[in-house]
Amino acid sequence: MKKLSMLFVLSLIVTLSSQAATINVPADQATIQAAIDAAMSGDVIQVADGTYNEDLIFLGATGAGVPAGTARNNITLQGSDPANVIIEAANARTNSPGLNAGILGILGQAFGAGAATDHKGIIVEGNGITLRNLTIRNNSNTGDALFGEAAALLVSGNDLTVENCVIEANPDNDVGRAVYVITGDYATASGDPAIIGTYPTPGLEGLNSNFTDTIFRYGDSTIDTVDAAFFLFASGFLPNNPPIRVGTGTFTNCEVTGGPQSGNGPGGAIGEIDGGTYSFIDSHFHDYNDGMESGGGNWTFANCLFERSHNQYAARSNWSGEGGPGHTVFNFTDCVFCGHSSSGMLRLQESDALIAGCIFNVTDTDSRPAIRYSPGDYDSDFVLFGGYPASSNITIDQCDFYNPNGSGIVGDDPQDTPGEPIGNLIVTNSIFHCAEPINLTGAAGVADRNATVNNNDLFSTGAVSNPDSGWIILSETANLNEDPGYIAAGICPDPDDSFQYNFTNANLATAGTSGQAIGSQGTLPPTASDVTNWEIYR
Repeated sequence: MKKLSMLFVLSLIVTLSSQAATINVPADQATIQAAIDAAMSGDVIQVADGTYNEDLIFLGATGAGVPAGTARNNITLQGSDPANVIIEAANARTNSPGLNAGILGILGQAFGAGAATDHKGIIVEGNGITLRNLTIRNNSNTGDALFGEAAALLVSGNDLTVENCVIEANPDNDVGRAVYVITGDYATASGDPAIIGTYPTPGLEGLNSNFTDTIFRYGDSTIDTVDAAFFLFASGFLPNNPPIRVGTGTFTNCEVTGGPQSGNGPGGAIGEIDGGTYSFIDSHFHDYNDGMESGGGNWTFANCLFERSHNQYAARSNWSGEGGPGHTVFNFTDCVFCGHSSSGMLRLQESDALIAGCIFNVTDTDSRPAIRYSPGDYDSDFVLFGGYPASSNITIDQCDFYNPNGSGIVGDDPQDTPGEPIGNLIVTNSIFHCAEPINLTGAAGVADRNATVNNNDLFSTGAVSNPDSGWIILSETANLNEDPGYIAAGICPDPDDSFQYNFTNANLATAGTSGQAIGSQGTLPPTASDVTNWEIYR
């Protein structure tokens, strides 16, 4: 019995000693970085109210050449409220020998940046890091010495959680990012024993990042992603072609703004995303010069609002090679696009896209389209990375287009290079209140451009325009030409309550491919959802 009692006591002591600790800054540790260095897996760093000018790093080095326990994993860094706890980058961390700047510091030394500062604010290489109730800011004016880039938060580790934060770059220049996801298998790409001994294969992957109730502001690209190892190989800086490492993540109930600029002023893009698989749910994108530009990867937007573009598209695909080979796959569901731009709301090239249940409300008085689809606009460098895809496929279903001065959809750009993919445009069950609902232009190219347009309301022309006969109309049946009688078209609705796009024309109630109502909203107002209160951003 005494032996059992003693074992129980010892077990209790071990259990208590292994419980997570709370480290208070500055009461227990004078700086946040000192608290990170002292923290163990499971610890919570509680930061007192105030402004902290620090460059922080959660290291992720795990190779045989570093001491065990160097990586900082499963640590929570939190404040009381983003308005009260502000971490502003000092931009003083240099690429000096050692691991003080992580993999970027090692690369900076290798590329001759010497003791230059990295301008990356908070670097997260470790796994399982949580950031909560913080403002994270980097007002860098210059960026780093190699590429002129800065970031408030740089993400390379897996399983990052960010809750109720404000993350912002400098609003007055085009060098910064609010969030920069930088991944890559640097060991394979470099073949350098020093890197293999610190950051071995598979490298830094940036998998499963989760951002919730967070505001992202400003910068050249508010959110940016890149497989840096592949990019450095493709640019001739590293000798070996590495396996592609692109991140994954989810943004829920977030706000993304490019900043206060207008026209062609500095900054203002909401994203330059090259590779990866990311989802944006119940999120709001507004006030930007350039929208969400994807250079590859899989992107899902559900119940999102895009509005107040100062210049370019709300979203477009434009392959860059920075995320590896492969074109973009877009999925837009129950989203609202509102306002105007210099070229349209969606620019689809080098991509596949499924667009369902969306509203396109063009407020511009010029004749710009809501969607521009360019199946022949493929970068010739695709042939260097496995060749062109076999086809580019755009499917639009149960959507509303209101553009009384322009087109709902423009299809252009015939393929002019052998090997470029076939283009397929499928439009069903949608309502167009446009000067020209669907306008397909350009002579025939070296590959087919096909269109299927069935069971839509093509008001006010009643037909697809194909003036150059360059598109093959596979099917154009069961389309109406009737005023839908929208309740309040032209007013930008919220995704959760879009009654303005309920129609009153009874003929549309059974015009769908299965006898259902066409358009996104139907004849009766939907049940309002309280998932997101969009008015808080107005």
